[in-house]
Amino acid sequence: MVLIQNYEDLHWPFLHQISKNRVKEDEVENPVKEDLHKWDYPIPVSEDRVEEDYSIPVSKNRVEEDREEDRYELDNPIPVGFQFLPTNEELITEYLINKILHNPLPFWDFSEVEEAVLYSTHPKSLVDFVNGEKKWYFYIHKDNNFSNNTIRKVKDDLGFWSLKWYEEIYDVKGNKVAFNNHFVFFSKRHKKTHWKMDELQLRPEWYKDFNLEEEWALGILKRGTEYH
Repeated sequence: MVLIQNYEDLHWPFLHQISKNRVKEDEVENPVKEDLHKWDYPIPVSEDRVEEDYSIPVSKNRVEEDREEDRYELDNPIPVGFQFLPTNEELITEYLINKILHNPLPFWDFSEVEEAVLYSTHPKSLVDFVNGEKKWYFYIHKDNNFSNNTIRKVKDDLGFWSLKWYEEIYDVKGNKVAFNNHFVFFSKRHKKTHWKMDELQLRPEWYKDFNLEEEWALGILKRGTEYH
């Protein structure tokens, strides 16, 4: 037996031989070493298998978030709970005048309809009922051969529009800028119905001031409760 007194007494070849002997002893005690990988079979990959993505999502900076919000607002211009309740003056100054002068319009734009088509069609056939609407806005392309009629008959003798009265519209400075013509729809039996129409029309002098020949009006079609 060799007694190692200190670090200097170590004999490295002797220790190496001891290590080799220990390895041989282990092989004798465990003559068959189990191959831990021999049972590893390839896992078949299904075509429908979805690979999991464990990557860490990259956080967006504030600029990118603002851009996404802007894009959403452009695609969805009307916020939830919004009600469109413009005054007649706003409809004249912000919509009708800008429409005629080809200026940029507010985010809520209206459809266009020819005056002859509008007043010769039953109001129920003019609009769609999606969410129980009772009011519709649209631009009316005026027809000089049609505009002066106070009675406007609907085709197929389904009824007629009757001009009942009109009122003048003034701006904030007290200047007369337009007229509001009030129409009521009557059935073919001359019975008053719940359909009404407000037609906002600029005064003729306004078109002369801008040297314009093409005239437009803004219509507001209203549906009330049906009469029985």
